[in-house]
Amino acid sequence: MYYEKDIAVVIPTYNRSNDVDLTLKKLLENNESPGAVYIADQSKDAKTKKVVEKYNKKYGNVFFLKSLPPSTSIASNIGINKAKKFKIVLMLDDDVDCLKGFLKGLLYEFNNNPRVYGVAAKDLLNKNIYTKYFKRKAEAILLNFFLLPALANTKYKVLGPYGNTGCAVMKGRIKDAEWLPGTNMCYRSEIFKGFKLPEIIGYNLLQDIDISYHVFKKYGKGSLVITDKAFVRHRYSQIERYDDIKRAFASQEDRFIFYYRYFKGPIGKIKFLWSIAGLILLKLVAAILHP
Repeated sequence: MYYEKDIAVVIPTYNRSNDVDLTLKKLLENNESPGAVYIADQSKDAKTKKVVEKYNKKYGNVFFLKSLPPSTSIASNIGINKAKKFKIVLMLDDDVDCLKGFLKGLLYEFNNNPRVYGVAAKDLLNKNIYTKYFKRKAEAILLNFFLLPALANTKYKVLGPYGNTGCAVMKGRIKDAEWLPGTNMCYRSEIFKGFKLPEIIGYNLLQDIDISYHVFKKYGKGSLVITDKAFVRHRYSQIERYDDIKRAFASQEDRFIFYYRYFKGPIGKIKFLWSIAGLILLKLVAAILHP
């Protein structure tokens, strides 16, 4: 049986002291009682540290960790190394509002199904962020054909090194996910034994898929769940977020790393090349239609 005190929360952040303040307020003032909250901060100033000290003075379980290079993966690894002495590790974005009963909803899944190793809460706002990119059904079909990221009925599946599917509106509980969204990911701490995120400078766009797909590959179908008993709202902060050009470049780098970690065999290589061919073709078509 797991309890809230068995949970350690890890929040990597970079120059978002106001966001951290809001996230901690929503988490801790809703009567949630995790064993510890670790803020792994890469900021250039001491504003975030002062926020952490304010909440630690009030609650006694919020701790500051300094991460020098601007890297979400390095900051996450620092936080995980501290948090994995607890039974449950919760990875939380610094711009997320956790609704009341959040931790209890996550624990319900662990306590009622020993096969579950990772749980994510439902994001009440994800519909509005992503659907604008895939408004037409034909686009989703075409993207799926080339194993590229798309919204689809096959919810939260990993198609290949370049592609994963999600859903605009989550209806009910997803009991057989292959990856979890990075806004909130909760794991049994044992999954981090021998596991470390690849440490790259900057924002790792595939960090959520990297961790969760590792769990799926090791523990199989049913090990990852997106619950309908816990809820968050992603505020989607624009501070220190990559612009479209930088995000596109970083995505290519992260996909190559993901390929080498999980798809090195012949079939994986075919999927990788097929996705790249589709990506090039779709970019050419877009350039012709919208010069």
